[in-house]
Amino acid sequence: RGKQLSSPLDLQPNDLAVWLYDAASARSHRIAVPVAYTGGDSDPVFRPAASDQLVYTTYLYGGVPLQPVARLTWLSTRTGASVSLSPERGRNFQPAFSPDGRYLAFIRADSGRDDLYVMALGASFGRELRPYPTEAAILLQSGMVSQPVWSPDGSAIAFLMLTRGSFDLFVMPVTTTGTVRASGPAQAVTHGSFLDADSRLAWSP
Repeated sequence: RGKQLSSPLDLQPNDLAVWLYDAASARSHRIAVPVAYTGGDSDPVFRPAASDQLVYTTYLYGGVPLQPVARLTWLSTRTGASVSLSPERGRNFQPAFSPDGRYLAFIRADSGRDDLYVMALGASFGRELRPYPTEAAILLQSGMVSQPVWSPDGSAIAFLMLTRGSFDLFVMPVTTTGTVRASGPAQAVTHGSFLDADSRLAWSP
């Protein structure tokens, strides 16, 4: 027979956090503290050619009444400084850097869709920017899109998209000459494959 009464108020947060592991010293440490009871942070990606820059998704709640929010966060692993790249009440997640580190693809949830966007990203950030960088992003693909990843040469973005009840693999050609944009329609690679939309895609080198 128990002697103590527990309630939801007694529960401690158990949220995912972003950690950094140093292979040379075999030590790890947490580099970002998640907002409690939101599920935590996810999708960390290092910026190519800038080993001290990281972008990840911060999950939290905002607005009245409270709604789930997802913000893209830029972090300097050298100084610990961080900057939000997207608005407080938006839902932007699953960041993916272009191979040269100049552009960031991501998913924006809005009006029942998860659309694929891409934006240019400054070399570094010393303060919060207004307008937010995501507000100038370019729509590449509307629909229920997930897990964008750039090809190694930066000429295409692969992603999963829901079509006819199935998540399938698509590849969209892009150009970064002048303004980053799609250079053609997305082409389906699989059909009716029911792929796992929560699993990251990976290109071979």
